[in-house]
Amino acid sequence: MLISCGSNPDTAPAAQLATITVSPAIDTVGTGDSVRYTAVGRDAEGHVVAITPMWSVDSEDVGTITSTGLFVMTTTTSDTHGDAIVASVGPTNGYATGVRNTPPPPPPPFVPPPCLVHN
Repeated sequence: MLISCGSNPDTAPAAQLATITVSPAIDTVGTGDSVRYTAVGRDAEGHVVAITPMWSVDSEDVGTITSTGLFVMTTTTSDTHGDAIVASVGPTNGYATGVRNTPPPPPPPFVPPPCLVHN
């Protein structure tokens, strides 16, 4: 007679994804700069679940993001603080708070050329 109790860990069902955390949660970048985002999935009990998220930016005119989470800021405006980075797996989404564009530095102060005096 063969009796079995419990479950075999090799055949146990995979944990169900409950949340996705995107890091860094917020970042400030300048036009043309890039940031590498990462996503960690967790089940309802907080255990890590392996995921391969689909990446997107909620406003494509701000920048682009690759399938590996590399975001490149393409806008030149400095008021892009509300734009989220999104990592999605099925119906579950995780968000970075937003990206902020670093305004360009001010131009250097004007220095007039030296005066030449001719005798």
